[in-house]
Amino acid sequence: MFIAKTSDGQIVSLMNVSRETLTHLKKQEQYFCPACSGELLLKMGMKKLPHFAHKSQCSIKPEGESQQHLLGKKKLFHWLTWQGFETQMECYLSELNQQPDLLFQWNGKKGVIEFQCSIIPLEEMYRRTTNYINHSYRPLWIVDHRLITAQLKHRVQLNEFLTHFITRTSSGDSFILAMDPREEKFYTYHHIVPYSINRAFVTVQEFTLQERLEKLLISKDQSFPFYDYWFEETERWVKRLLIIPNGRKNTFLQFLYHHHLHLLDLPPEVGVPVPDMFIIKNSPIEWQFYIWFYFLYQQRLGAVIPLEDIYSFLGNRLKQLIVQRQLGRFQKSFWRQPVEAYLQFLTNIGFFRREGDKLIVKKIPLLINNPNVNRENVRRSFFRRYKGLILQLFFNSRLIFPEQ
Repeated sequence: MFIAKTSDGQIVSLMNVSRETLTHLKKQEQYFCPACSGELLLKMGMKKLPHFAHKSQCSIKPEGESQQHLLGKKKLFHWLTWQGFETQMECYLSELNQQPDLLFQWNGKKGVIEFQCSIIPLEEMYRRTTNYINHSYRPLWIVDHRLITAQLKHRVQLNEFLTHFITRTSSGDSFILAMDPREEKFYTYHHIVPYSINRAFVTVQEFTLQERLEKLLISKDQSFPFYDYWFEETERWVKRLLIIPNGRKNTFLQFLYHHHLHLLDLPPEVGVPVPDMFIIKNSPIEWQFYIWFYFLYQQRLGAVIPLEDIYSFLGNRLKQLIVQRQLGRFQKSFWRQPVEAYLQFLTNIGFFRREGDKLIVKKIPLLINNPNVNRENVRRSFFRRYKGLILQLFFNSRLIFPEQ
């Protein structure tokens, strides 16, 4: 910590103080945490940043702070101050019983920044985020760039922890903001398109600390490099699933087996990239299959299906099969976003006709005939033919269910 209070309640900051002043402060008196009131020690080694450390674990932020975290907070404080924001560091918010790393005024709202350098329980991240929002604070979580594992170009490991850093701008763009305080760089990860449960395509942009906050939030690369690799990665996912140990225990494979279907038989319209799929934990082929199966494959030509019946069925009957991620920055109804996009795509390619809030089945889907021979050609041809329609979904991505 950089902030402490004295026994008489005075606030002491270690930001930008001289070595001589630090020596004087260390000898002066006892210091206490403004949040939990626990006793603090002033540490001022030669290699590490001067800071206060708890004698025992803090009840407000029990995870402690590394040198990376301290450096990041310091850089972020100067970065916000440089932009003219009225910024406070480590301000304890008693009504929330929380202590964000930074507090500042942001477009007329109270903004808070949490710079996270270690993995903490997801429940704790969700609790803090929803608590901020419920008390009219606008939270911005920034992840230490070292915690993002890049696998190949435009690909990252999208584990459960990292998904909780996904935020959404007022224009409807979802992204992750990362920082490397030693290199003094920000990284934004846009167009987060999962192709399996824990891997995703991304578009990465790099910024220095000379860029303003607004630019980080609104700047978005309009290219979609993931599309050229989508076919290969989803095919790899299919092949891996077919040879997994104890495949008979896999819920998805079991479902296919009980309905006399094989994974290789599934048509190419099952497993297309659509915006905001990160909100659903299942792989794209899996969750889209359930929609395709119940609302196309099992329907008759001309069947009329109210959209609300689809959402109700997915949210109730299929909630054990299609798993929705609970992310603090998104409303519970946000999982409808990718479902809406997928239904729109099926409508665009002629399977449905939309009339108001109802879908009418216009075309019955077909399985791939002789998939061992035809599957690759059928899927490649499909993704070449419909590239424009699929990418149009991303250009038209919007906030259908606005955040409160």
